[in-house]
Amino acid sequence: MNPDDIYFISDTHFYHNGVLKYSNRPFANVEEMNEALINNWNSKISSRSHIFHLGDLTFGNRANTELVLSKLNGQKYLILGNHDRGMNRFKHHFIWIKDYHEMTVMDLCHQQKIILFHYPIGSWNKCHYGSWQLHGHCHGNFMHTRGKQLDVGVDALPGYRPYSYREISEIMTQKSWQIVDHHCPQELTELIK
Repeated sequence: MNPDDIYFISDTHFYHNGVLKYSNRPFANVEEMNEALINNWNSKISSRSHIFHLGDLTFGNRANTELVLSKLNGQKYLILGNHDRGMNRFKHHFIWIKDYHEMTVMDLCHQQKIILFHYPIGSWNKCHYGSWQLHGHCHGNFMHTRGKQLDVGVDALPGYRPYSYREISEIMTQKSWQIVDHHCPQELTELIK
């Protein structure tokens, strides 16, 4: 996969009236929200884009979900969230549907390990080597991020849109990675600080 064609998003909550209030979204109703999210998605995502949705895609019924998915550009991958029951009925819209995924992106001469899960994780594979953990679920309210961890939900990052691998890479360069488990000797922990 070309890093320039990789995007991430979470917690779109299409057709969810409650999220307008709970997340203070600036839309008059779900129809306006759905239209804005679809337009924002398609303004960034082309047919060759790989878009990883990290859960809580829609609250719509079967017909509404089918309609939304048919309007969204890109090669779609879904990490299941706590509100994604029954999404296997729509597997024809996705390359795959999983609970958890580890991927490696070859970026110039660097291999970037990325852990995808709907929920934030306290410690994840290769975190002590600078791997990223991308999640959703928290709607921008999780204040305990550690190291190279990022909420990619539409309520967490500006613009209600997908974020590219390059944009996330830029955000991650501003974060220092921290030792969050026992895998690193104390001497190295002191050097990193």
